[in-house]
Amino acid sequence: ESYRQPLPPVKQGDISDPNYFDFMSYCQYATIAAGMRDGRVVFEELIDANGTSVVVARDPALPRDNARLPALLSLRVGDKILDAIAE
Repeated sequence: ESYRQPLPPVKQGDISDPNYFDFMSYCQYATIAAGMRDGRVVFEELIDANGTSVVVARDPALPRDNARLPALLSLRVGDKILDAIAE
């Protein structure tokens, strides 16, 4: 909620308003970051409607400490954006 205070009123679903897209991006990243903080290093993932599962393990190159994952995501996304601009 504190994010919206300095913005002009943002109407939910107003796709003609750039502030709406900015707000939605903020909400998505906040949700992703919260989920990352609760992430598991190894887990089972269902892969079909029959209940078949496979064991999935986090890439060993990634931090084991979940608290570090949101900052790493921001860094990687920022790098991708800068790479696209530089092309």
